[in-house]
Amino acid sequence: MLFINSYMKERLKPNEVVTTVNMFERELNDSMRCVREIGLFGEGDGDEFTVRRENGEIQGIFKSWAVPVIPFLESNREDLLLALFGGENIDQSKINEGRELMSTWADRMNREPIALATCLEKWRMKTEIIDRRLSRIFSEMNLPNDRDAKIAELVLRLKIAFAASAPFYHLEAMVGGGGESWHNPIGRNGENGGGGELDLVGMALPSALGDLVISKNLDWNGLSWKRVEELVSSSKDNDALRCALLISRIIGVSIEDVVFAANALQFIPVSVGGKKEDMDQKSALKMILTCLGRMGQPSTATAAGRDMNALIRFLNWFPLNRCPENFQGDDWRYAAVCDTSNQLVGELSKGGGFEDEFDLVFTGLLVDQVKKVDATSAKGRFILSLINEGRLRREIGQLIEKRQPQLINQISLRLLQMSCDDAIVDLTTPNPRSIVGGKAAGIREASVLFGTDRVVSGEVISTEFVGGWLGSNETLRQMMVAIKETEQLEEKLILAQLIRGEIMETDLPFWFKDRLHELLDDKSLWAVRSSSFDEDGTNGVTAAGIYESAVGIDVSQIGDGIKKVIASFFSEKAVSFRILHGLPDEILMGVIIQRFEKAIGGVVFTGNNGKSFEAVVGKDPGAIVSASKGSLFDSIKKTDNDISVNLSAKLVNALQLEEIGKLALVAEKIFGTGVDVEFLIKNNKLRVLQLRSLKTVENEDLKTIEELDGVIKDVNIDTVDDKVVLTGPVRLLISDKIDLDQFQGKLFRTLVSNRKNIREIKLSRRIPRTSHFANICLGLNIKLTFLK
Repeated sequence: MLFINSYMKERLKPNEVVTTVNMFERELNDSMRCVREIGLFGEGDGDEFTVRRENGEIQGIFKSWAVPVIPFLESNREDLLLALFGGENIDQSKINEGRELMSTWADRMNREPIALATCLEKWRMKTEIIDRRLSRIFSEMNLPNDRDAKIAELVLRLKIAFAASAPFYHLEAMVGGGGESWHNPIGRNGENGGGGELDLVGMALPSALGDLVISKNLDWNGLSWKRVEELVSSSKDNDALRCALLISRIIGVSIEDVVFAANALQFIPVSVGGKKEDMDQKSALKMILTCLGRMGQPSTATAAGRDMNALIRFLNWFPLNRCPENFQGDDWRYAAVCDTSNQLVGELSKGGGFEDEFDLVFTGLLVDQVKKVDATSAKGRFILSLINEGRLRREIGQLIEKRQPQLINQISLRLLQMSCDDAIVDLTTPNPRSIVGGKAAGIREASVLFGTDRVVSGEVISTEFVGGWLGSNETLRQMMVAIKETEQLEEKLILAQLIRGEIMETDLPFWFKDRLHELLDDKSLWAVRSSSFDEDGTNGVTAAGIYESAVGIDVSQIGDGIKKVIASFFSEKAVSFRILHGLPDEILMGVIIQRFEKAIGGVVFTGNNGKSFEAVVGKDPGAIVSASKGSLFDSIKKTDNDISVNLSAKLVNALQLEEIGKLALVAEKIFGTGVDVEFLIKNNKLRVLQLRSLKTVENEDLKTIEELDGVIKDVNIDTVDDKVVLTGPVRLLISDKIDLDQFQGKLFRTLVSNRKNIREIKLSRRIPRTSHFANICLGLNIKLTFLK
C-alpha cells in the first residue's frame, strides 16, 4: 500500500491504476497458461538440449517449449493464441483460424525481410524491457525463509518470467536455424552461413580492446564498474575506444557495457567467444570494423534471422541492470528467467522439493544432467515440465496456488510504476534505437563524440510509451494492424488518414501530461521532433524530412505537438516513402522534446573521404532543411583541395564555416561513413541538434544520367496525374510555385508508380544540398539539378 500512496495517487487517476493493473494481470495470467511444452520447433532427441529421463526416453527441454506468440500479438488475436496453446479445449474452428493466421504471417514475413527484421527487433526490445524490470522486481522482493514457501515463490517467478518473455523465446526458436516451415518464415541458415557479423565481433572483441581488457580466466582481476569507467576515461587507445563506440551505437549500450562484455568473454573459461590472446589487436580491430561495415538491411528472411541470432548470442555477455552482482555472474541479459532458474535448481537439488519417490530420482539421476545443460533457460523449462507432470510436493503446490494472485498483483503494480518512469528518458542515456528512435540515438552519440555541452539537451518519449498509448485505443489498434497487412497503396493511404485523425482526437494519459509539466517550465518555448526507428539508422538509411516537427511552441501546446509528430508517421509522404524503401508500417516512434533556441544554424554533411564537406548556415536550421523559398544562406563547399565560399547572408565568416566542417569530419572518421550534422550557433558556440550517418545510394542496374543524355524525357510535374505510369527515363520539372514540403506527398505517390523511370528532378530555383528535400532525392538515387 505504501507504493500506491506514494506514487499512484500523485501521478495516476484511480481508474488509470485499476485499468492498467488489471490489463497487466490479465496478460500475465493468459501468458502463463501458454508456458508449456508444445513441440512445434523440436521435441525429443530433435531438440537442441535434452535430458535422458528415468525410463530411458530422451526429453527435449529447449525449443520444444517455444510458443509462436508473435503472429497473434501482431494481429491482436490473443484469443486464437489461447485456443491453440492455452491448454483448454476450444472450438475447432478457432484452432483452424489460428493455424491459418500463423501460416499467413509466416508467408508475408518471408516475402518482406525488412519488415521481419523490424518485427523481430521490436519483440526483442519489448522482452528485454520486461526482463530488466522483472529482474529488478525480483531483486527487491525478499524470498521467504520457509523452504517450501521459497520454492513456491521461485516457481511462480519462473513461470511469470517465461510468460512475459514468450515473444523472445519464440523469435529465438525461429532464428536458430531450424528451417522454414508453415509457421516459420526463416529458412535454414546453413552449416557455414549460420553466423552473423556480431558472431565474428564477439570472437575478436577481447583482442580488439587491448588494455581495456584486464580480466583473466575465472578472475575479474579487481574489475568493478568504477574500474571500468576509469579504464574508459583514462585510455589513450583511440582505436579501441572507437571500436567500442561503434559497437555501442549499433546495439544501443554504453561504451562501458562493451568493455564489460569484452572482459566477460575473457573471464569465461569455455570457448564461447574470443580471448585476448587469440589474435593481435590490429587484426582484431580490422576484423570488427569490416564486420560492422557489412551490417545493413537484410535482403532475405534468412539473413534477418541470421543477424538476430547473432545479436542474441552477442548480448549474452552484456549486463542487464548495472550492479555489483554483475561481477558474480548475476543480472546479465535474460536474467529474470536465467537467474531464477539457477536459484530454483539450486533449491531443488538439496532434496525435499518433489514427492518422496521422485525426489530420489531427481537428486540421484536427473539433477547432474540439468546442471550440465549449457542453456540456463532450458534448466528452468525442465523443472517446469516436472511440475506439470505433478511431481512437486502437494504442500508446495498448494502454496503456489495460494500465492499466485497476490504475487501477480504486486508485480503488475510495480510494472506499472516502471513503465511510467521509463516513458520519458534523458536524451544522453544510451538505449537501442528501437526504444528511443534513430534521431535520439544520434544525439546521444554526438554527446559522446563532442561532449554533452555541445549538444542541445532534452528528453525523449520512448517508443514503448507511444506504442502502448496508441494500442490502448482499440480503434487505432485494429487500423494499425490493417495498414501493416495490406499491400495496396490506396488502401494504406485511406487507413493512414483515418489513423491520423484518431490520433489527434485521442487524449494523452493524465499521468503523462502531469509528468511533462514537471519536466518542462512554462516560461520557455519548446521544440518537438520525431525520432522514428526507421530514420537516422547506423547503416546510412535515413528518413530525413519525412516526419513532422512542432517548434517554437509553449508548454500548453506540447501535447498537441507530440500528437502531431506521432500522427506524421501516417502522412501520405511517410507511407509512400516506406513503400519505396520496402520499410514496414510498424510504428516504433520516439518523440524528442528540446528547449527551443532562436539562433542561426544549418547543416553540414561530409563526403566520406576524410576531407570533403559542405556546410550551409541560415537564419535558423529549419530554413535550411526545409529549403524555404527566398531564404538567404552562407555556405562552404570543400572538395579535395578546392574550397568555395558563399557569404551572401553574412551570418558567419569563412573560418566559422570551415570549423563546422572539420567537426563533422571528426564524426566521419569515427563512424567510417559520411555524416550529416544539424546544428545551431548561439553566442558563437556551436551546438548539435542531430547527427546521422550517410550512405550514397547506388543502383548499378540503371544507366547514369550522362549515359542517357539525349534519351531522357522532360515531364512537367504539373501535367502528371500521380496514378499515371510514366515511360522512362524521365526528368521531372518542378516549378517555383510548388512548396517542396507540401509537395512531397504527391511526389512520393508518383515515385511509387514510376520508381525506375524517374531519374532526375530539376527545380526552378537552387536549394541547399543539405536540405531534407535534397536528402530525399539522394536516398532514392535521383539526381537533383537546378535551372540556370
